[in-house]
Amino acid sequence: MKRKFFLFAILMLAQLALAETFYVNDDGNAQGCDGYDYTTISEALAVVETSDRIIICDGTYNEEIEIKNAHRIFIIGECEGCVKIIGSSGIVVDVEDSSWIALKNLDVENGYRGIQAKNVSQLTLENIHAKNIVGIGPNYPHGIYLYKTPDWELQGNILIEDVSGLNTVAGIMIRETSGGEINTDSFEINTISTTSYVSWVYGLRIENSVPLTINGDINVNSISSSNNGGAVGVSFDNSTVTIEESIDVSYISSEGYTMGLWSVNSIVTFKESIDVSGISSSESNAMGVSVNGGEATFEALITVTDVEGRLDTYGLSALSCENLKVEGGFECSDVVCFSPNSEAMGVSLSSSKASIDGITDNGGTDESIHMKNSEANISFFEANGLVDTCIYMESSNAELSGSDLSDCNQLFLSESDLDLFDTPLDAEKISSDEENSTLWQYKQVSFSFLDNETQAITPDQFLLDSASTELDQTIFPVGHEKEMTLPIQKIVIEQGSQTVIPYPNYTVAVSKDGYCEAIKTINLGDANQTFEFTLTALPAELEEMEVYHGDSIDIMKYFTASEKDCSSQVPGELHKCYELGLPYEFQGGVDYVILFFTVPTNWLQEKMIPNNNVDLYHYADLEWIKLETTLIETGDVNNQYTAKIISFSNFAVSGEPVSCMDDSDCKEDYSCKNGVCECSMTCSGNKVLDPQECECVGPEEEPPIEQPPEQPPEEPVPEEEPKLNETNVTIEEPTTGGTPTEPESEQNVSSSSRCNINCPPETFLDESNCVCIAQQQQDYTLIILLVAVIIVLAIFFTGLLFLMGIAPIALISQRIFRSNKEKDKNAKITKEPQEKKQG
Repeated sequence: MKRKFFLFAILMLAQLALAETFYVNDDGNAQGCDGYDYTTISEALAVVETSDRIIICDGTYNEEIEIKNAHRIFIIGECEGCVKIIGSSGIVVDVEDSSWIALKNLDVENGYRGIQAKNVSQLTLENIHAKNIVGIGPNYPHGIYLYKTPDWELQGNILIEDVSGLNTVAGIMIRETSGGEINTDSFEINTISTTSYVSWVYGLRIENSVPLTINGDINVNSISSSNNGGAVGVSFDNSTVTIEESIDVSYISSEGYTMGLWSVNSIVTFKESIDVSGISSSESNAMGVSVNGGEATFEALITVTDVEGRLDTYGLSALSCENLKVEGGFECSDVVCFSPNSEAMGVSLSSSKASIDGITDNGGTDESIHMKNSEANISFFEANGLVDTCIYMESSNAELSGSDLSDCNQLFLSESDLDLFDTPLDAEKISSDEENSTLWQYKQVSFSFLDNETQAITPDQFLLDSASTELDQTIFPVGHEKEMTLPIQKIVIEQGSQTVIPYPNYTVAVSKDGYCEAIKTINLGDANQTFEFTLTALPAELEEMEVYHGDSIDIMKYFTASEKDCSSQVPGELHKCYELGLPYEFQGGVDYVILFFTVPTNWLQEKMIPNNNVDLYHYADLEWIKLETTLIETGDVNNQYTAKIISFSNFAVSGEPVSCMDDSDCKEDYSCKNGVCECSMTCSGNKVLDPQECECVGPEEEPPIEQPPEQPPEEPVPEEEPKLNETNVTIEEPTTGGTPTEPESEQNVSSSSRCNINCPPETFLDESNCVCIAQQQQDYTLIILLVAVIIVLAIFFTGLLFLMGIAPIALISQRIFRSNKEKDKNAKITKEPQEKKQG
């Protein structure tokens, strides 16, 4: 890639080095130039080649020039405003089928087109002034006309003025281009007109072009049609355009449709302000800004003033617009219609979808907002003058917020829905036809959530409930703050009559895992719009509730709960008392509740309360009633319990202590059974146990028969041989006298003929002789047998392997022997005839 770029740079430098500059001077002298080569531009164009430049000296050149099939040609006037090219009745500068063409510092006059470019790529027009462009007959006069010209640019100062003709007239006409940019210091189009009966006239028209960017203020004024044709200041048709700077359109007039700014089936974005004024139609409709189809986004303020027409007149009109966004707001004044059968409207939406951040009607209109088959979200509306109808809606839906309708005489609804947010309205000002409609009034409120230490927290659940049965309970996800709008009242219009349904009061319940549920009732009729909720931490030992209602079960880790003093003496050893309540959403509609709670293990041990002796009590009818309580799980820190609750109020956790928890809690000779220390002594002989005194009583026992003390066997003396299993176990032999002696163990035979000798490991006791015998002695026969079997198997397999090896060798040897024998026989048979022959 680098190599290609390097070669391209070398070629470009070489091309520039070979490029030539030609000077053109109309009077044949060098004044103002460094010399001259030609007196006409056409002569210079006849000899230029790629990358050549033509410098046109100060002067007037009466000629029409053509640039065709050219590449990289630069035509530059010596200075801005000092070079005039005057045509006759054709195209003053015509560029076709070329690329990389630059025209700079040129004033073009006369002809029916000032500058025309067709099928030209990379076209640059800088500091161009086109004027006195007149179309004769069927021609379409344009100051600048670009057609199928990709990657074009207008730079510097562009001025188009005094363009007229019979057919479609445009100061600048741009058609079927791509990648165009207008980067101008000043861009002005004025005095564009037509005298045709049906033709249209445009200041700037962009048609079928994508994408296009305009950087620079656009000023268009004095666009007129003296007959029944239409007039438009700036028009975008089936194009994608981004306008970075402001647009100022003024004094657009005709007998037909007249519009300051017109977008048709385009996607346009206006980043700066739009100012439209002086739009008039003597016989038809007049519109300040009109969007037909497509999408349009206005990021800055639109101001429309002094718009008048004989038929319906609009400040801002949207027809079949997919998405109209007016983010900077819209302001209109003096939008009037002088026909008694037509209307003047500030904003008109027909079959469109719109979002408008503010509408201000300074007076003059018959209807501030007119909607038909449309949807709109309007953030602010104000009518500073008396308006006959603030809002007219037919088969539409709209949201209006933060508005002032005090100066409105009426609000008309026909088969429509209107939501008013923080917008007071006198219901008497609402009028309608026989079609059904609905109007809601809302108020914006805000909530904040704190813990009992005034730290912001985020609830798990935010539950809203209205006293009206029409509004169901609703759960909203929230943060530590919540803003929302709530309906104040609903106005239902049926067959022309109104029914007002108020919604002033709401109950709000806020819950969070580990916190007590907070409940508050708010009244939207109050001036207060901010509400604060404080959630107290739940006692940690109250874990959750299982709420049973019908066939469904809900797990609740938040409910109303607080620790309190007990109202009276609780049976057993009291742990804590609580006031418990259901979550707000289940009040009055549950069968029963299972409460899960814990009790510290160390408290149970301290109070001598067994795990199963804990109960939940409910205070009802002036007494504590024990509830069925079940131990679920024991633990080193806490034990978990559960109990069934039917009704709610005060509850207590208590336990029944016992005398002992284990044997360590009892005296000597006593053990703990079922929480009580009981005597565990056992008596011998004829004595019996007295459990009260925990002692043995009765006649004394006979003295026990004394037994001779047991003598431990002498340690056997290990021998050096034999060694079996690496363990030296020997049979005791007499060490003196040479003859065997009776083993000493016989002396240990008791009077009852029992042998009491203890044998060392790896030996066994011969009770008949009362001696210890090494265990290996009984294993010699088995070992010898095993060794003999192994030897026989080894001999057998060795022979088998030998036979398996010898058999193939014998077969091979036999085959070799037979083969050699056959050869010898054949040789002998052959040799005998030869000997006979030789003899």
